Amino acid sequence: MSVKKDLSDLPQAERAAGHPPVSNPDFVSAIAESWFNQYLANNEHQRAKANEALPYRASFSAFRCDRQLHYAMRGDVRPVPNIADAYRMSLGTLVHSGLENAIKDAFPNAEFEVQVDLRTIGVNGSAHADIVTYLEQSKTQVDAVVEVKTVNGFGFKSMASDFKGPASGPRSGHVLQAALSAMALDADRVVIAYLSMENLSPSMKRYVASDIGRFAAEWHYTRDEYRAIAMREIARIQRVEQWLGIPDLIAPTSIHDDEVAQGAFIQDPSRGMWVKTDTAGAIVDTGKIWFCDYCDWRDQCITDSGRYATGTPSPI
Repeated sequence: MSVKKDLSDLPQAERAAGHPPVSNPDFVSAIAESWFNQYLANNEHQRAKANEALPYRASFSAFRCDRQLHYAMRGDVRPVPNIADAYRMSLGTLVHSGLENAIKDAFPNAEFEVQVDLRTIGVNGSAHADIVTYLEQSKTQVDAVVEVKTVNGFGFKSMASDFKGPASGPRSGHVLQAALSAMALDADRVVIAYLSMENLSPSMKRYVASDIGRFAAEWHYTRDEYRAIAMREIARIQRVEQWLGIPDLIAPTSIHDDEVAQGAFIQDPSRGMWVKTDTAGAIVDTGKIWFCDYCDWRDQCITDSGRYATGTPSPI
């Protein structure tokens, strides 16, 4: 027969009071504000196009919503980001700058930040390719267009390891950005490289090939693979460009992304809620997408969606 012990006389554990930061930091505030002032002075949130006279730039491939792409191509003003958003958006640039000498040392015969004219492939726009490598010293045949991207630790884990199912791979917009440049340059292949902002834990080594795999990964696409991807995007860009010629048009919020069901559109941009409907208009699938929260034109889109239907282009 077991006997329960009375432990009521033992001292109770006290909850730790914690150690919060000071409410008015001196040093980090001074550093952050100095950096932000330089950021604003250099107008870094409005990165110049390779050709300012053309409406499209390859980095717009990250805009997987047709309305978002429409806003960008017609030149709707982007709001000046707050200091926190500016820091988030600049992390990739900071990493690129820090690795610039290493990249040039690793690929001495490559070219960097190459300006690309996309009109040769039917896109009225331009691009900057991060790295372009060649098959020979004469640089007559492009080997690869390489795009180097940064990503947070959780995103990298999902993209590059199968710890919770198959690796998801790179974001579709990043592949498309490189594919458009590669097609214009007639490259043999596309390489998408990701650098994580934090390492995978040592225990994750069983899911990756080496220690490098804990913070870096890359994906390769053959000519046939990247051309098939690029052709679909070219058709989309051309369709959106046609809308630019229709005064006071509000484009639909149709989504073109691997994470969302084909044929879906954003129903509620304030929450990133998307739906897919059948031919009768009944909802057959729904979900939430992350990129509405980071869209420069989110407030403008909410206003437009409040006045007009989101499923089709709607004239004012």
